[in-house]
This record gives sequence, C-alpha cells and structure tokens, in this order.
Amino acid sequence: MKNDRDVSYFGSIEVGGQKLDGVYDTGSIELVVLSERCGLLCGSGRRQLYDPKLSLSHESGSYHTVLSYGSGTLMAQNAYNTVSMGPYTSSAEAPFWEVRDALMPLLFFSGFEAIVGLGPVPQNIQNLRPHASLANKKAYAVFLKSLGLLRTKYSVCLGKVPKSPGYMIWEDDAVDKMGSLFTPLDVHHGHYWMTKLSDVRLGQTPIACQHGACGGILDSGTSLIAMPTAVAGLLKLEVQKLGSPCSSRLLPSLNFKLNGIDYSLPPDAYMGKVTGQSSSDMMEFFHADGTEECKVSVMNTDMTSDLGSTWILGMPFFRTYYTTFAQRPPKMYTAVASGECTPASGADGSLSSYPLQELREINASALRVPFWVRQAHAHGSLKNSFTVLGRHLAQNESVSLYDSENLQAEISSTGAANID
Repeated sequence: MKNDRDVSYFGSIEVGGQKLDGVYDTGSIELVVLSERCGLLCGSGRRQLYDPKLSLSHESGSYHTVLSYGSGTLMAQNAYNTVSMGPYTSSAEAPFWEVRDALMPLLFFSGFEAIVGLGPVPQNIQNLRPHASLANKKAYAVFLKSLGLLRTKYSVCLGKVPKSPGYMIWEDDAVDKMGSLFTPLDVHHGHYWMTKLSDVRLGQTPIACQHGACGGILDSGTSLIAMPTAVAGLLKLEVQKLGSPCSSRLLPSLNFKLNGIDYSLPPDAYMGKVTGQSSSDMMEFFHADGTEECKVSVMNTDMTSDLGSTWILGMPFFRTYYTTFAQRPPKMYTAVASGECTPASGADGSLSSYPLQELREINASALRVPFWVRQAHAHGSLKNSFTVLGRHLAQNESVSLYDSENLQAEISSTGAANID
C-alpha cells in the first residue's frame, strides 16, 4: 500500500477498468467510490475520480442515500460495474455506492478515490443487484462478497520505518502454517473488529480500563490511536511529568491487554513531532495550531459500546503487530511483525528485539478518521454509527443534499434505517 505521510495508506483497485486509490477500511464493509459527477466538491480537478462515462459496463441503480456526518454530508447512488483488485475480478454487476454530491470539505483535500470496506460481514447478507427493486431494500454493496473473498483470511501490516509502505496480504495462510506465532482474539461486535481492552498503562502507571473491560477496535483506517478525551488528558499529564522528552529512548511503552493477553506499543505510537495545523473538521479529534512541537499524538473520541468506553487502535497498532482477519467465523489473530512485515518467529518474535524508532513526524493537516468514527463520536455510541455506509433512504431521482434535513431516519441497534 502506498504511504501518504504516515497517516494514510492507499491500495489500488479498478472500477470499470479505471484505476483508483482506495482506503482499505476495516471499519466498514461496502465499496464507496467518489465520482466525477460530484465535481469539485469531491476533489475533481485535483485527481482523477471515477468517471461512469468512460465505462460501457457502468449501470446506475435507483436507490439514493444521504449520509450525514460531523464533517458534512454525502449523497450516493447505487451503481454496478466490474471491480478488480490484483488477481481478483468481479462480474460486471458488482455493486458500489457512487458519491455524486457532497457538502464535506475534507473530500476536496483527501488523497483517495474509494473506500474499500473490510469489516466483519454479517452472515447471509445480500448484495445489491440490478433491476431487483424489492430485494435491494435489504441488500448492500459488499466488496468482499463481490470478489468472492468472504471465506479467506486477509492480513494488514504497516512498515515500522517512517515513510515505508504498508501491506495487505490476501488469502493469507500464515495462521494455518505458523499458528504458534499468532494470538487469537475474539470479536465482540457484529459490525466492528472489536475485542476487550483492559489494564492500559504508560509503562507501569495505570491510566485507563483498570476496573473492567473497555472496547478496543482494530481499525486500519484511523491515523492514530483514538481514546476518550479524559484519558488523553491523563496521558499528557504523565508524559509532562517525564519532561515531555522528544526521544523514544526516554519514553515508556504503552501497555495494555486484549482479551486478557498482554500487548505493548512503542513510544512512537502515542508521541510524535507534530507539524501543520488541524483542519476545521479535525479539531475536535486532534488539535494543532501550526506550531511545530513534540507532543502526545493521540486522537480524542468519546464513544461507548456494549463493552463500555471504546478506543480505536489505529495505524500504530499495525506497525507493531501483523494482524489477520477471518470472516467465517469472525476472528482476529496477531503476531509480532518483523521489520519486513512478516510474522516474526524465534528471537525476532519479541518486541525487545527491534530497535525503537525515533518519533515520526505527524502532519496534522493530513490526519484522517473514517466516516463511521465521526458518526459514532457525534452520537457518543457505536449503536448509531454506520458500519454499512449504504442506507436506502429514498428511491427518488429528485432527492438532493438539501432534502437531507427533511429525511428523518430511525436508526435501530443493527443500523437499519426506516423513513417515517
């Protein structure tokens, strides 16, 4: 995967033969594509978006969805075309959501043209199909289903060295061949790769989740670790007591347990050399005013789940742990990642065998949180976030973004939307 300033990683996919940079997002399951029909609002002119006019096999559907987030609003229409990724190619009827209008400034500055959903896919889910109006009311645009990858394992590993690439390993058999290197983790949410998080410590100093479990979501689409605002404040106080050193060698590890098993992340997972200024839509998650400084670099997000206060273990986690996801049944497996982004064995399987990386530069203007995180943060709960982006709010060609305020959706605990 292409590294964008250590805060985003993009993989290549093709839709209708057109190459697009996609964010591999383990927090959603559908394929969402930015369209030239969206124009400047989606960044057309800065980069090449998907153009349905350039593909003879493009077919538009009749469903529209209006998606509201803390950072703005999108309108998408279901569509169909051939989708390809590496050696995998779908039929010409693979569904996706084509973003055709937007009131979301961050899209103009983003570096991606698609969101590729790799989250847990519910059993018996159906894909959208052309000309299947009634069936499509309860169907989706499931990327992994379109490519026939629901019964395989896939893994994520990000290079430890700053600016190094990341890797997606498809049809990965490492767990089957080297199972002793991996730790299995139970999945505690039907729509997210979430497990129990407890006993969070800075070195040996307790800072969170000491009296019962919290939730920890492993998400490859979030630039930093995201934690409750109060905990981020406590972490900053503890680092200040250490003199806020700007060297990994002088800082302790961030230690915690997942499913009762010890994990550890190096100092560059929570501390960085911050440059740039946070965009207006990122200020509530990460505040930087343009002053260059070495400081605690975690995101603030306050949301709950059935496991209580919920964290996001973002890209820093995948630099330390080679992480494998299995869909049937949902399960996660982690192994210490080698310097070459392979499961480490022997002496290399110990975190202490790898030299500490110096604190990496973090460009605040480029930081990213996925759309589902913005919704969960705005509602204070995962229950009202869309792990499945496509919501069939209207089957009406005249729907526009400006009608969205009049569309009242009742969101159930499973994320289903019904119009009053």
